[in-house]
Amino acid sequence: MISKLTVENWNRIIRFISVDGRVLLGEPKDSSLDIGVALVEDYKVEVYVLSGEHIWDLNVIRTGEEAVIKQVKIAAVVAVVCLHRSAA
Repeated sequence: MISKLTVENWNRIIRFISVDGRVLLGEPKDSSLDIGVALVEDYKVEVYVLSGEHIWDLNVIRTGEEAVIKQVKIAAVVAVVCLHRSAA
């Protein structure tokens, strides 16, 4: 089932490389998980895959697919977006 997400109903969008090598957008299944710590400690981080090319796309679609993070794609602007969302 595909569901429409908007800025009002997602908390964390991340850009990452999946274990199969794809660069994707997703939202962690565990909303309380510290992704950085989890990856350093070799914890399996599962995400709901979102459609879209950019984190700035506020009308992403949940694809129904799930993936596992191999590596997070970090950019300065991502940190700004995450900080802005968490302060709201």
